[in-house]
This record gives sequence, C-alpha cells and structure tokens, in this order.
Amino acid sequence: SEERADQLRKDLLGMGHKAYVKKVKSNDKTLYRVYVGPKVEKEKLQRIQGEIDSAFGVTTLITRYYP
Repeated sequence: SEERADQLRKDLLGMGHKAYVKKVKSNDKTLYRVYVGPKVEKEKLQRIQGEIDSAFGVTTLITRYYP
C-alpha cells in the first residue's frame, strides 16, 4: 500500500539510506515500489541487502538505476 511504502521509505531514511517511492501500474493494479539509491555502489548494496530484507521482512532486488 502507499502508506506502507511511505513508512518503509521513512524507516530507510532513518537508517541513513537514500530512499524513494515510485508508483507503478501492473495488471490494472497500482503498486508502490521502494528504491534505495541511486548513487550507491553495487558492492555496498549487496552488503546492506540482507540487513534490509531481515529488518523489514521483504525480498529485495538490486537493479541498475535509469533516470
């Protein structure tokens, strides 16, 4: 939900991560994706990926940022 995405973004910001929410359409549904970055090195993302997954009960995906 939008509220959960916004809360997750705030929590990530509180942990010192750059984070933002992007609204996307998928199969006539509105989804809210939370992104960390974009100016973060891949190696750093790999180090914090497990921390984020376990802290928030999510499964993250590392992807390249395209503006």
